[in-house]
Amino acid sequence: MTSTTTGRPRRSRLNRLIGELWFQVVLAAVLGIAVGLAAPGLGEELTPLNDWWSCSGPSCAPAT
Repeated sequence: MTSTTTGRPRRSRLNRLIGELWFQVVLAAVLGIAVGLAAPGLGEELTPLNDWWSCSGPSCAPAT
């Protein structure tokens, strides 16, 4: 008799890796460095994205 498995299909190794937070952080850092080296102007244009991402809470409220 052969056994069959039911349930979720196996995910590929790459899909499991992409789902890991540490991998996403390392990938973002590498891509950020690559953009900064290859296209510094584009990196400067992305500064608002960095400001939005790194600033949260009442301490980041704009000065009036």
